[in-house]
Amino acid sequence: MSEHDDRKPSARVKERGHWRAECRLLPPAGEPPPQRPVTELLARIEAAQVRLRGWYLPHVSREEISYFATHIEGGSAWARYHERWRLYGDGQFLWEQALRDDWNENHAFDRRPNQLDRLNVIDTVFTLTELYRFCARLGKGWDGTAAVRMRVSLHGTKDRILWINDPARDGFHADNITRSLEIDAADEEYGLLDLIEGADALARTAAVRVFRAFGWEPQPGVIEGMQGELLRR
Repeated sequence: MSEHDDRKPSARVKERGHWRAECRLLPPAGEPPPQRPVTELLARIEAAQVRLRGWYLPHVSREEISYFATHIEGGSAWARYHERWRLYGDGQFLWEQALRDDWNENHAFDRRPNQLDRLNVIDTVFTLTELYRFCARLGKGWDGTAAVRMRVSLHGTKDRILWINDPARDGFHADNITRSLEIDAADEEYGLLDLIEGADALARTAAVRVFRAFGWEPQPGVIEGMQGELLRR
């Protein structure tokens, strides 16, 4: 996202641990990507936005939208929420979001220690679920989309331990640590209908890929149970 104005606070996304994703809408084989005018893109982002938690994915503030010849760009830089995204007229969506627990010193209501040495398991499941649902909704509302290419990765993970901020759940052992600087959660092409119907299951698969890098193989139903807590809200 090199065209982004790095003087903006949202440029802090990559200072600490963060997610990075690309969602590319693909036309049927042999056809050109369906182009949309830049003036339509904000409405498409808002229509696809996932609103399962108090902070939506992606975050849209009309005052922070920047228009370019080929795309629009937005994001946030408030409290723990550092995010930036870009949508192109040809259906390519780029997204980066900081790990919220890495910025706890900026929490608006309950300042707590930063968790720079941990990865929040539940927030990982929630974030991937929101991301997959968003890409499915974006593709569904974009005429001429046959498939969606998704690349999702987690950065700044080296020496982190898995962590659940819930005393009612079992914790993790000291050896649930990754030595990877970054972790690939997904690099796949999905048929549009497969993504629409299976977004939640695909998000769970991506979450398991992340957790395996920490030496944890979740038991069947564990990730689905966490995901259900989000979807029942």
